[in-house]
Amino acid sequence: MEFQKTVKPKLTIKGGVLAGDGKALEGKDIEAIGNLPPREVILAQIAGLLVSAPSSYVQSINQIISSLGELSVKVAEKK
Repeated sequence: MEFQKTVKPKLTIKGGVLAGDGKALEGKDIEAIGNLPPREVILAQIAGLLVSAPSSYVQSINQIISSLGELSVKVAEKK
């Protein structure tokens, strides 16, 4: 995709073949693959998703515990 941007006149991709699979691809499929972020970025996004779910649960539990602690302090102050 970067090469296509630098060439004048502009190239049009009409088709291609996926390596290893031998599957024929149309121009729009090749453009979609070309617009994907690099492998490292995709792996970092997946790792972020895997870490975010457990951390949100931990934060929720911490908020509940701290709320219970504050409630017990207020009850003790009233008595």
